[in-house]
Amino acid sequence: KDLARPVVEVRNFKNDRLEYEIYNFGNDVVINPINPRSSGPKPKGQKSRGSSFKKKNYGKIDLEFDIQKDKILIKADSQHASQNIEIYADNQQIFTGSLSRNSEISLSLSNKDGRKLLKEIDRNKDVYAKIK
Repeated sequence: KDLARPVVEVRNFKNDRLEYEIYNFGNDVVINPINPRSSGPKPKGQKSRGSSFKKKNYGKIDLEFDIQKDKILIKADSQHASQNIEIYADNQQIFTGSLSRNSEISLSLSNKDGRKLLKEIDRNKDVYAKIK
């Protein structure tokens, strides 16, 4: 009973096949792929059909931080909205999170990861993100 939650289903428009389920789990948004596509070679003449909403960018993502009394507001460029990211400080991963539709993550300072991030920012380390 405690684990019941609304689930958003994302279906392929052309064949109505279920592709993803999206739901909240605690403070996290979970995007669960149902039918992962194989990344193997395609037969000759067949075009690869990528999802237009899924952008792969393996470079660094610059972040802005708004440090408030009880939380840190992490902001990324709007092109990365609703994506899962990994946050690093000088090449050491701190945590993984999901950006909101507004390209933001609100991280409580009562959270272990929030305190660790604040510590790294105070030490003037290079804090950045990468797409997960």
